[in-house]
Amino acid sequence: MEKTGLIDKVIDNMSRSWRSYQLVNESKEVKEHDAVLAETLSLLKDVKGSKNLNVALGAEEMLLRQEQAVYANSPEQHNSIITAVKQLQEAKQSLAVVANPKAYQAATATYPSSRKEAGLPIDSFRDFLKSHSTRLTNRMTAQLSVPEKNILRQRKDNLGMIREVYIAMQREALGLMSSKNRTIER
Repeated sequence: MEKTGLIDKVIDNMSRSWRSYQLVNESKEVKEHDAVLAETLSLLKDVKGSKNLNVALGAEEMLLRQEQAVYANSPEQHNSIITAVKQLQEAKQSLAVVANPKAYQAATATYPSSRKEAGLPIDSFRDFLKSHSTRLTNRMTAQLSVPEKNILRQRKDNLGMIREVYIAMQREALGLMSSKNRTIER
């Protein structure tokens, strides 16, 4: 009989929790927060549309630093963000090298075939993109609001744009023609 009473108390507590959750989500403050997130989403879409790596990487770095300063609430999350910022800094170094075709060709020659994909090196820039995309995907499994998850999805979309632009830069630096150019020349 005590066990049944305890289960009833747990169910009652869960019902009260759900009602308070609904009240909070209907508050003026949450609606204002969601409006700010919608504006952030729009700005992040503009970042993607710019196809500018420096703007996109700068925006992502600012978001990471904000998460670290304001939202990180566990040592694991804090360490993950620190790792992401370090990887982003390393990615910027790769970006500087790929902008110099001779230096990039020399650097690429040092990569083993196991660290290449379609003839292009999987350098620190591409490692950052993969790791950070995984990091954002993992965050989406958390109990977040829909607007917060939309921001994370857009950040992943932005990483996709960054990847496309960077791969084009790699191909150009290495003197490889894109598949579009090959099709046109045939």
